[in-house]
Amino acid sequence: MIRKDTIKTSTYLLIFLLMISMGFHLYDHSSYGQIAVSAEEVDRYKLNTELLLKAVEELGVCTPNAALDVFIKSIKDRNGAMMYSILCDSLKKNYLSRLEENSPYWVTGVSSPWVSQVDIIKETKKKDGSYEYELLVKTLTSAGPDREYKGELTIQRDGDFYKICRIFFEKDFGIYTGVTISGKV
Repeated sequence: MIRKDTIKTSTYLLIFLLMISMGFHLYDHSSYGQIAVSAEEVDRYKLNTELLLKAVEELGVCTPNAALDVFIKSIKDRNGAMMYSILCDSLKKNYLSRLEENSPYWVTGVSSPWVSQVDIIKETKKKDGSYEYELLVKTLTSAGPDREYKGELTIQRDGDFYKICRIFFEKDFGIYTGVTISGKV
């Protein structure tokens, strides 16, 4: 004869084994007289990323110059996530997928040469309310100055915030934005 306790224990064991096979972890809290089950943390990073990307949609900068400052900081700090945060929706769509392909950790640029200085050559306010910036980006190596890149950014108001809606630089500058093509991101 099989005891009820044995059936109950066998059922719990079967459920726990099934849950483990589905990616759950068991935690023994025997000091409290119970065993807890929680989902595996592997998906934690996916969820965190989704939540952060959703939060970025609600945040922004309130002046065109602030958007330019974030762009400059993102290429100096080699931070693709920071770059993503100031792009308009049409650029964000393609940027993130290409960034994932080229720089899966969202680290942009290269360790050498690195962006050392960004000079604003010209700032123009357009009739449509957008701002166009002509930039000169200077790079540096441990041996001294390296290459310079000329380019343009167009920044416009998007809802409550200012965002970059066009990035156009000389060939090979894409390494610093995380997308290895010239022209629009």
